[in-house]
Amino acid sequence: MQDRIKELDLVRAVAIIAVVMIHVASFYPWFSKDFSWGGYYIYYQVTSFAVPTFILLSGLLLSMTGARRPFRYTEFLRARFLYIFLPYCAWSAAYFAYRWDTLSPQIAMIDFVTGRAFFHLYFVVIIIQLYLLFPLFRLAARRFEAHHLLVALIVQIVAIKSARFLAPELFAKLSTTLFVHWIFYFYVGCVIGTRYEAFKSLVEKYASAIIGVMAAISVYKIGDFYYMTQLAKKATFWGYAQVLTPENVPYTLSVVALCIFWGQRLQRQATLTTIKVVAINSFGVYLCHMFFLRWLKSSFEEYAVTSSNALILSVLIATLMVSIAVTTLVGRLPYGSLVVGKRG
Repeated sequence: MQDRIKELDLVRAVAIIAVVMIHVASFYPWFSKDFSWGGYYIYYQVTSFAVPTFILLSGLLLSMTGARRPFRYTEFLRARFLYIFLPYCAWSAAYFAYRWDTLSPQIAMIDFVTGRAFFHLYFVVIIIQLYLLFPLFRLAARRFEAHHLLVALIVQIVAIKSARFLAPELFAKLSTTLFVHWIFYFYVGCVIGTRYEAFKSLVEKYASAIIGVMAAISVYKIGDFYYMTQLAKKATFWGYAQVLTPENVPYTLSVVALCIFWGQRLQRQATLTTIKVVAINSFGVYLCHMFFLRWLKSSFEEYAVTSSNALILSVLIATLMVSIAVTTLVGRLPYGSLVVGKRG
């Protein structure tokens, strides 16, 4: 892997670990005889930056790559077709096979288009939409001025409200797989990617303030989650996701900024190697990890296993290790990158 940027490897590694943590959190309500309310919050809510970070990082890396060489849209789409869309097709087929007894051709077609072959695949559908629109984001990012961030946020809000108003039933069915929720994050990523060195300097200058912002928002998130699920009882603890809340925007940006800040300071080779392994396999891990988690769930149910914080941590580590091993092995096969994506 050439020209690796260690701090961006850290961003990617942290994001994929957070994604797996969110899915591992489901083991708390599934096996709740030894339920840990605090543990569940850490796994399910502290990690609310995970998907937004991947969206932002996609825009960042695309813009950085585009700045180094001439941008050709057809070549860009060809690479995305080979290493994003074809792996999506392969894993959709695999998850359809897993769900075979509940499928019909019509359901399969709808689920494939909407990223619901298995629930986590919606992310790939969203990222494909954003890739198709990337030239527009790239152009806007190159003409960036500070007030454009507010414009991007307003565009996102207007797009969501308009879609909900014009086609409420369709929006309700497709809201989780529409790119409109992610316009701001992808645009911010494109802006950072076109001005990466300037952004790093900004992070260096205001690192202490960024830590303070993230800490303050974390405290607010804890209070909000407790109020909504325990006091007001307006949501269940497993159904109140904070991903699309307004405070998750500065929270996500703070996490990304601090990963970049700390990532530049990493020196130990063992640490760098571990982060690199997780980072280069992150897409494959995202695609395949739910198979292992579902197998664990079935095993836990069969043997009446109850959850604990130590057990959930073990599940997280095991899921990451198995998924990385699968991605590495498949990626080394001929045409393996068409199944697990281009590792890098």
